Amino acid sequence: IGVQDLSFAETAGSRTYAYEKVSQKGKDAIATFKAVYRKRLDTEMAHRDEASRKEIIEVFEKCINLGYDADLKSANKLLVALDKKYPDEPVILWHLAVNYFMVARRLGEDFPAQRPLLEQGILKTARCLEIAPDNPDCHLSYAASRGASAIAHGIFSTISQISEIEKLMLHAHKVTKAKPFPMAPFGISSFNVATGALAEFYRLVPDWWIFKVLAGVRGDKAKAWSYAKTMPVKEIGSTNIVARAALCEGARSEDQKLIDKSMGLIVQGIEMDLMHPFDEPEFNRLGRLYDA
Repeated sequence: IGVQDLSFAETAGSRTYAYEKVSQKGKDAIATFKAVYRKRLDTEMAHRDEASRKEIIEVFEKCINLGYDADLKSANKLLVALDKKYPDEPVILWHLAVNYFMVARRLGEDFPAQRPLLEQGILKTARCLEIAPDNPDCHLSYAASRGASAIAHGIFSTISQISEIEKLMLHAHKVTKAKPFPMAPFGISSFNVATGALAEFYRLVPDWWIFKVLAGVRGDKAKAWSYAKTMPVKEIGSTNIVARAALCEGARSEDQKLIDKSMGLIVQGIEMDLMHPFDEPEFNRLGRLYDA
C-alpha cells in the first residue's frame, strides 16, 4: 500500500521534536551548520575586543544548543542578559528578535499568545535598524516580525500595514542576497528565509481587487510560486512553503502537473526529520494539508 493511501495520523502520527530522534544525516547537517555559523559570527564580531567577542559568540552557541535541546525559553533568558550587557549591538538585537519569533511560532495557531512575543521582536529590530540601517539581518528580522504579527492579529485588523510589510519584505529579500547569514542546516540562509517569507506573503494576502484598493497590494499565487520554486526542499519548513505555493498556483492555473508536484512534496515533507522544535508546528501544518 502506498503512503498516499494512508492518512497523516497513520503514516507520521503526532511527532514531537527530540534531538536523539534526528537521523545521522540530520545530525551531520546540524554540526556543519554550527561550524559555518561560528565562522560567520567571528566576522560579525570583528569590531569587538577578543574577550567580549569570545563571550558573545559563546552565548550564541549556547543558545543554538539550547534550541536543539528544545529549550528556547532558556535561550531567550541568555539573549536578554546579553542584550543588557552589550546594548545596541545589532547582531544581538536581531538574534533576540529571531528567538522571540521562534518561541511565538512554536505556539502554533495560538495567536493571542504569539502577539506579545512578536511585539518584543518588533521593538528589538526597530532599534536594530535605528543604529544599523544597512544591516541586512536587521531588515529581515524586522520584516519577519512585522509580517508574523500581522498574521497573528488577523490580516484585516492590520490592513493598513499590508503595503508597508510588502515593501519591508522585498527590501529584506534584496539586501540579504549579497551576504546571506547562515540560519539553519542544509545551507538555509537569510536569503532563503526572505524568499520564503515573500512566497507566503503573496499566497496569503487575499486576491481581490478591493483589497488592492484598501491595502495597496493583493495576493498573487503566480508571484508566490515564482519565489517558492527557487527554494531548497531539504527540510520541513521550506518544503511546506514550496508545497503550498505549488498547490495554490496549480489550482489557479489548472496545472495538474504542478498540483501533482505539490502532492509529492507534501508526502516527502511528512517523512522528513524534525530538525528543531521550530519544525513541530510546520510539521503539523503539513500534516493537515496532507489529509486535506
